[in-house]
Amino acid sequence: MVEPIEEELIEEILVNTKRIAIVGMREQGDAGRIPRYLIDAGFEVVPVNPNFQEVFGIAALGSLDDLDAPVDMVQLFRRSGDVPMHIDEILRARPRYVWMQTGITNEEAAQTFREAGIAVVQDRCLMTEHRRRSIANLS
Repeated sequence: MVEPIEEELIEEILVNTKRIAIVGMREQGDAGRIPRYLIDAGFEVVPVNPNFQEVFGIAALGSLDDLDAPVDMVQLFRRSGDVPMHIDEILRARPRYVWMQTGITNEEAAQTFREAGIAVVQDRCLMTEHRRRSIANLS
């Protein structure tokens, strides 16, 4: 069972996140549309996908182990069952946050991240959460 996410945690994440490594990023589908939105919203996005040399003109990394600087968040566009294969590299990357997109949950991985001091969001859309707060701030 996925825990309800505190609104305060999402606010904290959106305020404190500047650089996001996006595992599974591509130019098509939600794994492209959502990162494109984040780029346009001013986030620094680092594509992590061994199947591409670049995504949206940004050099893609083969894994999180190839990061040249820290990231605030690792966002996952991977099937729930594939999340565990990224646990070790996420722990080595030491982000403050891990965000699993809508439809992606893995409680075992989430618990491992929490125990390492990494806040976790599961089964939520980062674009939707950002957009909702941006619109609220305009009111």
